[in-house]
Amino acid sequence: MIDLHEVRARIGDKYEIDANTGCWLWEGKKNRYGYGVVFGPKVDGRRKTLKVHRVMAALYCGLDFQDSSVYALHKCDTPRCINPEHLFLGDLAMNQEDKRRKGRARNGATGPLTNESPPLQS
Repeated sequence: MIDLHEVRARIGDKYEIDANTGCWLWEGKKNRYGYGVVFGPKVDGRRKTLKVHRVMAALYCGLDFQDSSVYALHKCDTPRCINPEHLFLGDLAMNQEDKRRKGRARNGATGPLTNESPPLQS
């Protein structure tokens, strides 16, 4: 089991606060999508890579870290942001709708969705 408080201690103050947006911008390692990542403790002999915003959502927003069906979404739409006040919880459908509404979703091979794109089906 992952001790999130131990991971939070390692996160420390490795972020910069953007005075204009209030975002806490992660300054450590990032994945290819721009989300902050940190290595967790060894589990079954392997270190697991953890998304920093999910750690923060688990500690401050009530996310069950072990439940991969619950997403930590960004109100600010900034992947590097780890400010708990900018995070909210949702499911896959909410995540897809949030991306679509913010113009970041992809519609198969056709590229980004536009205002003319049909709404997502439930």
